[in-house]
Amino acid sequence: MARKQYPIDVYLSPPFAIKRFLGLRQKHGDKAAVTKSEYKPEREAWITGVFLLGLSKIAKREFWLRVNTEDTAPDVYTISFVETARGITAEMQNVEVFEYESHAHTDIIGAIENKLKGKVYPDNYILLCYVHDRTGEVFNTNEIYERVKVLNLKIAEVWVLANILTPTNAEHVIFQVFPTANGCKFDYLEECKNSKQKDMINAKRGSAKKIEFIPMGKAILRLP
Repeated sequence: MARKQYPIDVYLSPPFAIKRFLGLRQKHGDKAAVTKSEYKPEREAWITGVFLLGLSKIAKREFWLRVNTEDTAPDVYTISFVETARGITAEMQNVEVFEYESHAHTDIIGAIENKLKGKVYPDNYILLCYVHDRTGEVFNTNEIYERVKVLNLKIAEVWVLANILTPTNAEHVIFQVFPTANGCKFDYLEECKNSKQKDMINAKRGSAKKIEFIPMGKAILRLP
């Protein structure tokens, strides 16, 4: 299975995860990369990677991600490093990805409600709704936020990721609809080009006073 090829102690930068999926599309073709279940981990890493590029602009810090190697929740683990009065703290968040696409028979609020109905998640879980193949559909983010916030959802945060129709399809928007409202617009290809992040990190305990990146040699993560 594709999931088993991911090392459990290595986190990928969003640009690296995005480039891997673009490489997968070139290797196997767009239709296979986007539809085949065996490539779902790479799609989820791409979706989460694009989302984290936007979240980095809001949070003003870098994020890394790791695909879950087991067929259990969450789909993706994320890590970032936060400066506090006591030093550097590693902040972990878990991402559950679901896709709101052309086959959905409800509006986006109904899709979110159906996904979370009867479920209770720990307080570090994010639901990430990726909108695609909904050409022409208009989303009023304020209305979505007002309707979602009264659903009594048992999850820490709900975010939506969608692309904006442009010649390159690289412009995306993320917006938070639970428990507060937030968001930003960005060009993910430009963000990747300008990124200075390390491609891969192995999160280890180190100095509590500063973030240190220690070279650990070369690593190869082959495409499926």
